[in-house]
Order: sequence, then C-alpha cells, then structure tokens
Amino acid sequence: MTMTTYPEHHLDPRPDLTDDAAEWTALLATQFVRDGNDQHGLYGVLHGFRCEGARLVNVRGRLRLEAGELAEEYPALRSVYLVPRRNELSRLLDVVTDRLTGRNAA
Repeated sequence: MTMTTYPEHHLDPRPDLTDDAAEWTALLATQFVRDGNDQHGLYGVLHGFRCEGARLVNVRGRLRLEAGELAEEYPALRSVYLVPRRNELSRLLDVVTDRLTGRNAA
C-alpha cells in the first residue's frame, strides 16, 4: 500500500492549515504505515494534535512539532502524550525531514 492509497483524512485532518500540510501529510502517512489506526500509538497521538491545530515548523533544517492553536494546553498535553514517545517521535521527525529534503534517512 502506498501513501496515496490512504483515505485523505488519514493524511492531514486540517486542510484549513495549509502552511505545513505537506509536512503533516508525510508525517502522518509515515506513522500510519507503522501504527495503522491504533489510536493509542504515535499515529493516533499525532492525528489528535493536528486535529487540535498543532503545527510543524522547520528549525535549522529539522522538523519540529509546535503548539499552534494548542498554545494553552500544549505543555500539559506534551508531557502526557509526547514526552513518553520522544525517542520514537524524534526518529519519525528525522525520517520525514530527510524524505522531504531529499536527504537519505539513516
């Protein structure tokens, strides 16, 4: 199954946020291949963060997840959902950054 065969809602659930739509599509599609629809896996967590308006930004050549519309809630949500998965998330961000920039992912 290729990335383009997934239903669109699996790729970026916030089509109104266009600035980072390509990054979110790549991030969610990559993790969907690993997790499927496991709502308790990293895919489910990231999908939820994006639904609530989280953003992906390029910081010194690397993607970084930022609060976006979750400004007030982000620190608490980050502690509960992202910090325990920080190693997996970091690897995912590296893979997606490399894919989007044409670098080889390790």
